[in-house]
Amino acid sequence: MFSIQNDISANPATNAAPQAAKTAFSDGSDFAMFLRMLTTQMQNQNPLNPVEASDFAVQLATFSGVEQQIQTNQLLGRLADQMVFSDLANWLNKDVATDAPVRYSGAPLTLHAAPVPEATQRELVISSVQGQELARVPVGAGQSDIVIDLAHDVPTALPHGSYQFTVEDFNTSGRLSTTSAMHYSPVQEVRNINGQVVLVLDGGAQVNSSQITGIRGS
Repeated sequence: MFSIQNDISANPATNAAPQAAKTAFSDGSDFAMFLRMLTTQMQNQNPLNPVEASDFAVQLATFSGVEQQIQTNQLLGRLADQMVFSDLANWLNKDVATDAPVRYSGAPLTLHAAPVPEATQRELVISSVQGQELARVPVGAGQSDIVIDLAHDVPTALPHGSYQFTVEDFNTSGRLSTTSAMHYSPVQEVRNINGQVVLVLDGGAQVNSSQITGIRGS
């Protein structure tokens, strides 16, 4: 007569398999790991004290629930992506207000800068996209909307291209402030970059949607 040594029951890792499987599920681990742990448990169960069929049924049901949950999450993720791109499409064919570089194509540009009440003098500063100052034009001290033609309203006509505009306000004590001038530019393209909505404007300037201060139909 011989006896079977209960080495398996002495193995803490084997006894811990059902509990570990439950822990893996509760911690949100993927169902593939859960399935491997369940299979290992079945292969290494104690032949003298096998797992009850009802316990296996519960674990298999748990596995099925994990798989269904993952499939549901994947479906929700695809739906969310579709909604994001649907929202992005709403930006197209819109004019948005931004202080990004403005494209000049020969027509006068309309810029916006809130007036400074204490100012007695205001100047529009025209710079290249790289930041090099190209011209200064005096404008009305209380003027918020500034219309400028870069072919006629500057000391030296500027060619077609993209330019940056700022407004400087002064009084008798000196310069009070420097403010970026806003301009409405049409949206040519919309991109989702790392979850951020980036707008590509006429002329190629790229701005984050959070930088937009106004929007209107084109």
